[in-house]
Amino acid sequence: MLIQFFRNNSFIQFLGLLILGAALWLNVFIAPPPIAENSFTTPLYNLFTSITNNHLIFIFLTLIILIVQAIYLNHVLIRHELIHRNSFLAAFLYMVLMSHSLQLQHLYPALIGSFFVIVTIDSLLEFELKEDYLRLSFKAGFYLGLASLFYLPILILLLFIWGTLFIYRIPNWRPWVIPIVGIITPYVFLFTYYFWIDAAESYLTHYQNYFSEIKLLYSSTDGYVRVIMTILVFFMTISITRVLGRINEKKIVIRKKIKIILNLFFICVIILFVNNDLIIHASVIYIPVSIFMTIYFSELRKAFWPDLIFSLTVLLIIFAHFQS
Repeated sequence: MLIQFFRNNSFIQFLGLLILGAALWLNVFIAPPPIAENSFTTPLYNLFTSITNNHLIFIFLTLIILIVQAIYLNHVLIRHELIHRNSFLAAFLYMVLMSHSLQLQHLYPALIGSFFVIVTIDSLLEFELKEDYLRLSFKAGFYLGLASLFYLPILILLLFIWGTLFIYRIPNWRPWVIPIVGIITPYVFLFTYYFWIDAAESYLTHYQNYFSEIKLLYSSTDGYVRVIMTILVFFMTISITRVLGRINEKKIVIRKKIKIILNLFFICVIILFVNNDLIIHASVIYIPVSIFMTIYFSELRKAFWPDLIFSLTVLLIIFAHFQS
C-alpha cells in the first residue's frame, strides 16, 4: 500500500510521487480555478502572479512548487535524522495534506510562503551542530521576512524562532534580536522602493489597516471534505501523541528537534485561526503535521491497518475532487 511503498527512496518512489500529484490535481487541470486575489500586503505574490493571466499555467506552476517543497521537506528530515535515510514518506504525506481539498489546489500566498518556512526550519535545526548562532538566526529571520511578503501572518513565526532559541538554551541576547533584523531587512528594501515611487504613505496605511482588522475566522466544510478532514485530524492526533510518548527513547539531539517541531505546530495553530483570509489558506500548519505523521509512520512496525486506512483516504480524496 501507499505508506509501505513510500517508505523507500528511489526513482520508482519519485515517479510514484509525480503520478500521485497528477491524480490529485487532475481535476483542477481540467477546470482551473481562479488564483487568489492580490492584496497590498502580499507584494511578492502580486509580482509572481503578474507574469501571466493563464490559469492553467498557474496550476502547473503551483503543482511544481508543491512537489519541490515536498522533496525539500523530505530532504530536511533525512538530513537532520528525523526519519530514515531511505524514506520518501515525508514528501508523500506533505503532498497529500496540501492537496486534500480543492480549496488548496490553486496558487495562493501561503503556499509560496511555505517554501521559505521550510528553509527556516532547516536553518534552525542546524543550531545543535553549529556555533554560528548569529548567522543562522539572521538567516531564519530573513527567510521569514521574505515569506511574509507572500503571506503576512507568517510573521507570527518569529515566536517559533525564539522558541527554538529557548529550547537550545542560548544565553547570548544577540541571537534573540538578530531575527528581528532579518525580518525587517526585506521590508527596508520594499519600503525604499515604495518611497522611490512616492507610494510609501499608502504602503503604511494598508499595513496599518491590516493589523487593525485582524479577526478570528473559521471556514466550515461539508460532505466529503468533512470526512477527509476527520480522518486526517485523527492521524494527526495519534501521530503527535505517539511521537511525544516515545520521545524519551530518542537521543537528546533528536528530542530537541522534535520539541522544535512541536513548537512550530502550536505557533501555526495561531496562524490557522488569526488571519484575514479563508482558514484553509493557512496551510503552513501542514508542515509540522506532515513531519509528525512521517515520524509516526516510519517507526510503526505493524502498519497494515493504518496504511490501509490512509491509502483509502487518498483514494477518497481523489474521488471527492471529481465530485465537486
